[in-house]
Amino acid sequence: AKSEVVLQQGWSIAAKQEDAISEAVAKLKSKGVKKPKLIITYYTEHYDPAMILKNLKGAFPKTKVFGRSVFKGVFSNEGVHVGSNGSIAILSLEGEGLSVGVAGIDLKKIEKSDSKFRQYLRDKYKF
Repeated sequence: AKSEVVLQQGWSIAAKQEDAISEAVAKLKSKGVKKPKLIITYYTEHYDPAMILKNLKGAFPKTKVFGRSVFKGVFSNEGVHVGSNGSIAILSLEGEGLSVGVAGIDLKKIEKSDSKFRQYLRDKYKF
């Protein structure tokens, strides 16, 4: 059975970052988000990433979170959001069949048939 993946967004430009995080989470919850598998958040450099993570994990304890700071503002399907004291946007991915994880590979163990790829990586990233 094919499962649907649902994406929802929340954002805020509230003056206090605590209020902004709460408002962005409330927007997600108002759209029916309950147990996202992954949250991706972008926030302006004024925000404290530890505070964001604490609040997101408080709202969605089993959710994996990826976040990055940005310089001036964030965007959503509703437009660009630039607050005088910062901005935050949150994207949630939810769905029964959705699985999220992190993987890696030792580039030294790539098969010799991939030698052109390995050479490209060596040239580009000075391996």
